[in-house]
Amino acid sequence: MTVVNGAGENPVDIQAGVMGFGQGADQGYFALDPAKDTSPYSARNFISLDNTSFHLGPGTKQDIIATITLPQNVGTGGRYAIIYIHAVPENGAPISTAVNVPVLVTIAGSTQTLTGSITTIDASGGTGGEPLVVTTGFQNTGNVHYYSTVNKVTITNIAGNLIANVSLAPSVFAIIPGSTINYTAKADVTNLPYGNYTIKSDVLLPGGQVLDEKTTQFVFQQPSSPVITSTNAPPSAGVSTQSPGSTVSPTGTPTKASLPVALSTISFAAATIIFGATVGRRK
Repeated sequence: MTVVNGAGENPVDIQAGVMGFGQGADQGYFALDPAKDTSPYSARNFISLDNTSFHLGPGTKQDIIATITLPQNVGTGGRYAIIYIHAVPENGAPISTAVNVPVLVTIAGSTQTLTGSITTIDASGGTGGEPLVVTTGFQNTGNVHYYSTVNKVTITNIAGNLIANVSLAPSVFAIIPGSTINYTAKADVTNLPYGNYTIKSDVLLPGGQVLDEKTTQFVFQQPSSPVITSTNAPPSAGVSTQSPGSTVSPTGTPTKASLPVALSTISFAAATIIFGATVGRRK
């Protein structure tokens, strides 16, 4: 990784450290305090940095090299951490420029289990000019991340007639093992009659494999307050394996590195971090 201080910017002190890998409900990544990094899929203790504190004058740059060493009994699937690089605030200022560099490691020759579970389905809107919004909570229950998941939502009335069918664009974020995220699907339905309806939500991998599907019954009792009354959750989550291959960054342009024999690939989602007027990519 290369940290750059823009020409004409003030001198700046930079610090870098290895943090846990956090993922929010919005699917975005964040640096997790080491004390809270309790995931069995953490790579934090396997990563060391050659440079954790340095000074940059205007128009200067500094490389940071991460070394990853996995133990022989590391296990299967993937391991995750975030390299947190930030400017030291001047004179006690409450904010500073910072960037998270996600690190996703795939263990060579290990079984990669791709499973997931829909945890919640919530609905709102659908009347009074408001679109029907379906929020699907989903957890990666496998041992490795996966990209480009798709959420499909189907809504039918009590007679089984189709009301709406929504398919979201593939997610740009990898879903990390243990993380629970949300998909939000908006249906172009704004004036549903009161009554009973059914929502079916599916989460799929790019090849069409269904990670999980659930069906929920709901009833409109007030103009804008659909109330979920029962849930039918057929056990449809499947288990499959994926042969080791290239790890792709959230932007689809991975940076590969030669690594110890225990590693398959590593993806840095950002390679150059510019402090000053421009900041490198967050994802």
